[in-house]
This record gives sequence, C-alpha cells and structure tokens, in this order.
Amino acid sequence: MLDKLKDTGEKSLKRTIETHNKRIEESQEKLLEAKKNVVLEKKVKFDFREGGSRSSTLFACTEINTALGETPLADSTHFFNLKNDRIRIIGANGSGKSSLCRVITGELSIITGEITHFPKQVIYFDQTLSFLDPNKTILENALEKSKFIISETEIRIRLGRLGFYGDDCKKTVSSLSGGELIRAAIGVLVSMPEAPSLLILDEPTNNLDLKGIEMLSASLRNFRSALLVITPMMTSQMILE
Repeated sequence: MLDKLKDTGEKSLKRTIETHNKRIEESQEKLLEAKKNVVLEKKVKFDFREGGSRSSTLFACTEINTALGETPLADSTHFFNLKNDRIRIIGANGSGKSSLCRVITGELSIITGEITHFPKQVIYFDQTLSFLDPNKTILENALEKSKFIISETEIRIRLGRLGFYGDDCKKTVSSLSGGELIRAAIGVLVSMPEAPSLLILDEPTNNLDLKGIEMLSASLRNFRSALLVITPMMTSQMILE
C-alpha cells in the first residue's frame, strides 16, 4: 500500500512539474513576442543638422485670401512665422486651416493680398501623410527624402530606432497600420540630411491613440526648426510642449 501511494504521488508530482514547465515556456514565448513589438521612445530622435533659411522670417503675407471655386474661404489674413517658432492654429472644420497650409507650401494660389516670404523647405504632414509614396517601401521613401546623401546602412539604423528592424523597413507604405504609418513618417523625416525649415502638422492626432500622440510628441521635442500645428483639438498642446 505504501509503495502504491508513493508511486501515485511521484506520478502526480511529475504531472504538476510538467504542467508548470509548460506554462513557463508559454509565458516566455509571449514575453519574447511582446518585446518584439516594443518601441522605446527614448531612441526616437533627430540626427540631422538644423536647416532653414538664413532669414529669421520664414513666411509672411499681408491681407491674403484664397478660394475654392468662386467663394473666398476666409476674411483677409495677416500671417507670419519666424525661424524656430512653434505655432498652434485652432479653428472649426471648414474655416480654412488646411488651405492656409497649402498656401504656405505653394500648392494653393491666393486671389488677393501679397506673400513676401516662403519657407526654404517645408514638410507638410497632412492627415493622410501624402508626402509618403504609398507604392514604395519605407526604406525607399527614406532614401528618396535623404537625396541619397545618407547611406542606406545609416538610414536602416535610424528606422530601427522606430521599430523597423531588418526587413521590416521593406514593407510598402500602403500595407502599414495607423501606428506603423506615423512611425514610418517620422522615420522618413529623420532620414533627411538636414531639418526642414518648417514642419506643418495638419490635425496629426486624428488617427492616433494616446500612445501614438505621446510617440509623436516625444520625437518632436528635439526638433529645432519652426513647427506649425493645425488642429481643432487641445491635444496639440501636448505636441508643442
């Protein structure tokens, strides 16, 4: 009887140990998988030289107005921004915020008024991130924006800081999720040989969750050129700080 009980106990203990070992292995696998998906914000940074115009004024206009069709979009506008300014423009939908962006970039003509300064180089983060070519890979977009001045190896290192390791940087832009898309956009931006003189963010938080907003904010803290954020939301305060 004692031998039988001992044998039963040993078998039960063996099964318990096997069950615990299996659970430990499963937990370790899940941990490794989770680590692969972690992007460390402290690694997101700008490596390029400060760009911009020699002039302190990047953009200046007097009594301008523009129109889509025959209807003027807004009252006459006086606007200017200086090198290294951080500006937030808040307004209701349809008030002409995005149209002002397109005037600054030269995409939209004015019907009245005068523009005396244009930024030397401007990157416009519109809501669809249209400055990225959706049919090209992240790496191809980054190489194009770098004007092939920065080596592919260095660009891969910069993209790796944003979580695009190895062949991940060869994903096409059109296949990316929302979170990957904003990381890719930042990755392409930091691959430029020098900072744009003006970076425009047009309602950048529309398609981002809180984590995405925090990542964008963290990546822009060391951006030293002019920054213009257009949004109807007070979350832009988080980005400008």
